[in-house]
Amino acid sequence: MPRLYERELLELDRLSENLKRPSDVLARYQRFLKLEEHRIFLQHRQGEDGLTTAHHRAALINALLRHLWRKAEESFQDKKKPLLTLIAVGGFGRYQLCPHSDIDLLFLQSNASELSRPWIEYILYQLWDLGLKPGYAVRTMEEVISLANEDLQTKTSLLETRYIIGDEALWQRFNTDFPRHCIIGKEKEFLLWRIEDQTRRHTEQGRSVFLQEPNIKQSCGGLRDYHHLLWIGRVVLGIQSTQDFVESRYLTPTERKQLEKAYNFLLRIRHEMHYLQKRPGDILTLPLQGKIANSLRYQHKTLLRRIEALMRDYYHHANIIYQTSRWLTDTLHARFYQQEQKKLWNILPLKKNTPRAIVIDGFTLKPDGISMARPTLLSQDPRLLVRVFLILQQRQLPLSPELASEIRRRAYLLKRSLIYENSIVDMLLHILSQKGQVGRALRSMHELGILGRLFPEFAPLTCLVQHEFYHRYTADEHTLQAIETLDALVASEIKALEPYQQLIHRIERPHLLYLAMLLHDTGKAQNTRDHAGASAVCAMRAARRLRLPPQELSTLVFLVDHHTTLSEWARRRNIDDETVILEFARIVKTQERLDLLMLLTYADIQATGGDVAWSRWSQSLHWMLYRRASQALASESEFIEALHMQLQSTREECLNALKDRIPAEEINRHFELMPIRYAIGRPSDIIQSHILAVHEFLIQQHDPSSDPLAPIISWTDYPDEDHSIIIVVTWNRERVFAKITAALTAVGLSIVHADIQTRQDDIVIDTFTVMTRQQKAATDPRDKKKFKELLHRSLCVSGNSIEPQIPAPKTVSFPVDEIPPRIFFSNDMDPRYTVLEIRATDRPALLYQITNALADCKIDVGIARITTEKGVALDTFYIRRKDGHKLDPTKDIPPLSQLLRERLAIGSQSNLLSASA
Repeated sequence: MPRLYERELLELDRLSENLKRPSDVLARYQRFLKLEEHRIFLQHRQGEDGLTTAHHRAALINALLRHLWRKAEESFQDKKKPLLTLIAVGGFGRYQLCPHSDIDLLFLQSNASELSRPWIEYILYQLWDLGLKPGYAVRTMEEVISLANEDLQTKTSLLETRYIIGDEALWQRFNTDFPRHCIIGKEKEFLLWRIEDQTRRHTEQGRSVFLQEPNIKQSCGGLRDYHHLLWIGRVVLGIQSTQDFVESRYLTPTERKQLEKAYNFLLRIRHEMHYLQKRPGDILTLPLQGKIANSLRYQHKTLLRRIEALMRDYYHHANIIYQTSRWLTDTLHARFYQQEQKKLWNILPLKKNTPRAIVIDGFTLKPDGISMARPTLLSQDPRLLVRVFLILQQRQLPLSPELASEIRRRAYLLKRSLIYENSIVDMLLHILSQKGQVGRALRSMHELGILGRLFPEFAPLTCLVQHEFYHRYTADEHTLQAIETLDALVASEIKALEPYQQLIHRIERPHLLYLAMLLHDTGKAQNTRDHAGASAVCAMRAARRLRLPPQELSTLVFLVDHHTTLSEWARRRNIDDETVILEFARIVKTQERLDLLMLLTYADIQATGGDVAWSRWSQSLHWMLYRRASQALASESEFIEALHMQLQSTREECLNALKDRIPAEEINRHFELMPIRYAIGRPSDIIQSHILAVHEFLIQQHDPSSDPLAPIISWTDYPDEDHSIIIVVTWNRERVFAKITAALTAVGLSIVHADIQTRQDDIVIDTFTVMTRQQKAATDPRDKKKFKELLHRSLCVSGNSIEPQIPAPKTVSFPVDEIPPRIFFSNDMDPRYTVLEIRATDRPALLYQITNALADCKIDVGIARITTEKGVALDTFYIRRKDGHKLDPTKDIPPLSQLLRERLAIGSQSNLLSASA
């Protein structure tokens, strides 16, 4: 292929001899380059493997550089020829180039001389004119050695160099001097730095292969991990390829074949990313995943299934690279130090008190890890494939690289019949009962192929893509991170986590919690609408295999079946209503289940979206539901009595707090004009703020200089709880709620909760809990000023609209086509309201459009729960007609549903769930 390109370039020169203008010659080179690049692209699209495509492009650029060099020789033949060599570096040095990757070059000169400058400039200008992106350096041999020893990143790039053209003696000198001065004797320094750099990069990229949007180059298991193992092999062992690892017996031929196949696959994906984006880029975003799945012709009916198939392949191959790279790094590191220690012991006298290694069940335990006492150990007794993880957990020791490799190779010995044996069951239950130490053992099992064999229900989750808004990881990785989140609570010193820590210390059967966490998403592999129900069936099978007592089986199945219930009720239900709390308590039944469910919910959400999904406001809702349900579980009658006592207590507290500012009769009148439930569940300080705002509004009505339509706005910041509370008091009229939401949206604030109350005298009290886009309290005075100005104009000036001031929508993380839109009505979820749930792609004007549609249909909003998760709006509204009745399923719901579809443009009727009467 290189010779073919060079012959074509020579023919191009012959055809260009009669062209007089340099621009015409350049145009021919550009056409040549464009044609050859297109041929490479067509071969790629026809299924050529990634490495071959990378070689073709490297060969094309290599031929072009050699040709340009010879053209430079012709142009400067009357001048003295410099001692200069052109060397390929980095990826180009590996003879691999992706479609839009930089072309890294080193111009190596014998000494700093101005003779080289015209040659270098000629080549670089030609490359730039052709639209290529060379990255270059001009160095003498002394400078190369000095920089390489000062900067290990530079040294790494110089490990992969290749002669292109120029002075061959200078190239030979580089091949001799660079290893002598930069590698030999510095192996330890380089190895430690590479391990440190690898750890840093993995930490920056999320420390997981199974990210929803991985960086195909830098993430765990990315292309850089493959390069890393070649670099350390080159420096520590002096090997040049993965075949050398096989010959040195670090890899088997099968392992090498899997590794090369994985690298090829990732390169092919990267090529396609470059072609689609028409620029370099390494983040495999969700929109790109769909395009790549189509381009690579994945044969599945729907886009989601094609994406899942693509990403399952990606995770499989990336995990092979990650595990192989990590294992080889650990092995080389361990053997390197063993060799150094042998040299040291040959010099130092032997100490008599050297500690002896401990041997347990055939495993040798040393401070640096667990190894096998004899090679045939696992083959003779496959039960030790489980026993070793119990030892790992108890002794808190790592597995040696050799033992880890042997476990991976012998995992197939764990036949299905074995996992029913009492010894295996006992070991598993013991591992799952150790609070704070379960995650590490289960992760090691999963990485080595053991966990899926012990729990066949969990195996299908491996590399399973999740298209569920906040989910950042695959289903298996999400589960393991959730378990590790539970572990972290046991010894956490974070004050905010103390309530969760107290719960996990209190539970008496931790194996139920960890087992429920392990199995809670197993139903997702079945692609059913109700994954929780499918997961509960899987949990029942696992519980029977583990021979759990009936009560434990019932609790486990409950936890798995209801693992989203607490979160859904806290977000969607009106938890100020005593009937809602009592209904939830009847579902949970026991305090133990409630405690376990709270921990399960916390870990599940943390492992899904972290602090983004588990904000302080979200936590407060969950804890409010937990505490009230806990009180109801203790005694229903006492819970109801306590609520009614709270009403009277709240009234008295307000009277005492405001007695010097507002007449007692006005305070009592406020409670009389509000529904009885108003004072139940609302903090006294909020009610006091309502009373003060209403008092100010009433005074304003008697002030001739004030506009009676002007709202009273009370704005209180709670920076420690990451939210602000805004109270708006005004007269009840058309579109008040819609106008307030429009003003908040125009300011750029997110509404997480809205409480709408109307007194019998037609005074509206709307309370909004808001956050900034960064999920912080809205403390900026400019936001407060802008909101007041916008709302005042909207409510007081006839015909004034805020809609044009709403900012244009930004790009969201999920393509619109990937979010199944949903509108759902229910008349069963609340005794007084129809519950409307809307899920749609989020945009700044979305809430305004929803509230405007409700206003057009003469619908009142009583409570609103507004949630935005990774570009997706999950909004719940408690609504009713103007006459105070619920919406009629046949008369009211269809026209409102149709109007919402038109306003939000969220798709056809087939995408909507029908209303439940």
